Amino acid sequence: MTTRILLIDDDSRFCVETKEYLESKSFHVETETNGYKAMERLHQVEPDIVILDIALQKEDINGFNICAEIRQQTKYEKGALGIVMISGHHSKYRNWARGLQQGADRYLVKPFEMDVLVEEINALQSLIAGPNVLAIDESLTIYFDERRITIAEKTVQLTKREFDVLAYLAKPPNKTRTRFELLENVWKAQDYTDGAVAKCIHLLRQKISPDEPSLYVESVRGVGYKLNTGDK
Repeated sequence: MTTRILLIDDDSRFCVETKEYLESKSFHVETETNGYKAMERLHQVEPDIVILDIALQKEDINGFNICAEIRQQTKYEKGALGIVMISGHHSKYRNWARGLQQGADRYLVKPFEMDVLVEEINALQSLIAGPNVLAIDESLTIYFDERRITIAEKTVQLTKREFDVLAYLAKPPNKTRTRFELLENVWKAQDYTDGAVAKCIHLLRQKISPDEPSLYVESVRGVGYKLNTGDK
């Protein structure tokens, strides 16, 4: 599944160059150059990782402020969202310490090689991947590392595509995913259509809840699908 990244930096050229490079490495990148709009963009993108510049050329808002505000929200606590703080400021160690205090996971000083940034992103991915095992209810359990599921403690065989769809819907569960998101992140190709998604969902439902097709994978009319845990 594609890692979603939000880059917040008021240097538009840096944003363009970084986005281009990271997307060449198969990351999905959105950018924001206005610090005042950072939180709004955060909620729109719902990234896995935020790359955040300290200096945003505004006296009343900077990367430290934004980092602290992000971490105040439970859904963006450490382990759920990775934050790489970047800065061109010479006071490296002072900023590094303050960044960690505000909730950053990593710190890089500009200028840096793009492959170093990629290494930091890759290191964070293991921290935000979520649980290796997820019990949807007392019956369905997903074992992500083993790429298998059990129903009432019995292993149910899924195809690679079926498991990938289920895993994408499960991280996090109860979140509606559009058909386009599924095509982009699971199929990763442009020559597939909504019909491919619908067919895969149908086959998946037949395996995990044949008597009640929408028990786990629920259709959200006109939008897409979500995986229910019963917490509505």
